Amino acid sequence: MAFADHFAEEAPRGNGFANFARHLWLFVVAALTLPVAAAWLARGAFAALGCEPAAAQCLSDPANAILIAAFKATLDIAWIMGTTPLLTLGLTTLATVAAIIGLRPVHAALTVLVVPLASLLLPVWLVGQTAYRGCAVSEAKIGDCVLWGAHMGETFHNAAIAPALIYTYTPFAVAGALVAGLLGWIVYWGARQMAKPVQRPFKRTAAPRSRE
Repeated sequence: MAFADHFAEEAPRGNGFANFARHLWLFVVAALTLPVAAAWLARGAFAALGCEPAAAQCLSDPANAILIAAFKATLDIAWIMGTTPLLTLGLTTLATVAAIIGLRPVHAALTVLVVPLASLLLPVWLVGQTAYRGCAVSEAKIGDCVLWGAHMGETFHNAAIAPALIYTYTPFAVAGALVAGLLGWIVYWGARQMAKPVQRPFKRTAAPRSRE
């Protein structure tokens, strides 16, 4: 038993907290990316049903009303999550810190590098792929775009305003990725060092006396 105890490993410290941090990271990243993913899914549903972008309804109600309402609502939420700098960068920072605490340095660096830019540019790209000739997309919010029977209004105008934020997000993303990656690896290495087996000295036991 003394020989086995010498090589016994201590349980890694902070496992519960690290697991909570990983779940928090997943939740925050989902909050930033799922709305635009849902908007793309609604757009894909129209495409799969053979609908080309146009002012007139493509499908009969209630299918058309449900799909276009889902498209507009999820895109509006995506704009809020992606074009509100305090919210976007704050949640990105929270997710990055959670990934570092969760001992995921690569996740931390990729989160701060990709997530804010993706939450900003994916909605812009979606509008660019959906707007048709005569569909008003204006930085001055002049005019309107009717898409499949629904007025898009600011939902589409935001695509002309949002790209200006790239000058705010890009320096944050690049510098943040470098800092998060470095700090993440330091924390990861420290946690690995703490989890290494503890070398305990052998206990000297008296040799049994022989009976003569």
